[in-house]
Amino acid sequence: MKLYRQLIILILVIASLTFSQEEDSSSTHQHEIILQGGFAFPYLPGDFADNAQLGYHFGGGLGIVKAPGSTGFSSVYLMFSASQFKPNENEILRQQQLTGTGWEVLDGKTNIYTLHVEYKGTFSATRKMLAPYFVIGVGAERIIMDNITITDGISTLEVGGTTNTTFNW
Repeated sequence: MKLYRQLIILILVIASLTFSQEEDSSSTHQHEIILQGGFAFPYLPGDFADNAQLGYHFGGGLGIVKAPGSTGFSSVYLMFSASQFKPNENEILRQQQLTGTGWEVLDGKTNIYTLHVEYKGTFSATRKMLAPYFVIGVGAERIIMDNITITDGISTLEVGGTTNTTFNW
């Protein structure tokens, strides 16, 4: 757990470093490309957090940045992201009361896809410095939980998966 905590702190420090580019005063709008990647931590809801392991995440987006005004500048982004989690074999076997030897979990990954439109307001009259900002957005999320197949080589048990699509903000 200490390693995860250190990893989270390192990611936050790296993410907080911002490299600004020269402002182009000839245009009132600029385009930005955003790329994301890293670890995905299963934490909510509780049964998902118990049944999933650390996963991976990637995503990206395209944004339009309006030229800075007297109180700051704003951006609008179209963002996409995807995460995948493998099943927590020990927890799944415990829940199914199959904690004896020989049982293994063959399938059961979870994929999460999101598509958002986001607005970012930055409190700085220039893009050349670090500045506080806020982000608000709306979008959709699709969660696909595959069937979980449990076997001991002789017997096989399958727990049904599910697919949900939700609106989020």
